[in-house]
Amino acid sequence: MKILEKYLAIFKNTQLNTLIIVLLMLYGCDTSSSPEKLFSKANVERSQSNFKKAAKILRNLVNSDADEEILVKSNLLLAEIFYHDLKDFNQAIQEYDNFCKAFPDHKNAASSLFMQGFIYHNSLSDLQMAEKLYLKFLDEYPDHELALSVRWELDNLGKNIDEMPFFKN
Repeated sequence: MKILEKYLAIFKNTQLNTLIIVLLMLYGCDTSSSPEKLFSKANVERSQSNFKKAAKILRNLVNSDADEEILVKSNLLLAEIFYHDLKDFNQAIQEYDNFCKAFPDHKNAASSLFMQGFIYHNSLSDLQMAEKLYLKFLDEYPDHELALSVRWELDNLGKNIDEMPFFKN
C-alpha cells in the first residue's frame, strides 16, 4: 500500500506529468524511422540486391500517411523494383496502376500509364491489354513527349523484330 501512496504522490506533481508526457512523445518520434530515412533504407536495400526487403519497406511507406513527395517516390520505386529487379510484371503493372489512381494529376502519371502498356506488350505479350492502355494513353495525353513512342508501339504491336523496317538491315 505504501508503494501505491508514493506512486500517487509522485504523479500528483503536474510538472512531472508534463515531463513524462513530453519524454514519451519524444520517444515515440524516433527519427530513425522517419519516412525519409525509411525511403533511404529501401534504396540501400535495393543497392545491396535485397529487392524483397526494399519492396516491403516501400509498401509500408506507400500505405502510410507520409507526405506526398515520399508517397510518390516510394510508389514509383516500388513499381520499378517489381519491373526491373524482381521481374514480377503483373505486380509492376499493379503498382503503376496504383500510382495513376493515387496521383492522376502528377507529372509521372502519364509515364506510369505508358509503362503498364509497355509491360503488357513487351514482357507479357498481352497485345489486347497493351493496345487498350496505349489507346488510353493517347486519349489522355495526346501531346505528351511519350505519345510518339506510344504510336510506334501501336504501329508495331505483335510484329516480330525482323518485320520492322527500322531493324531490317
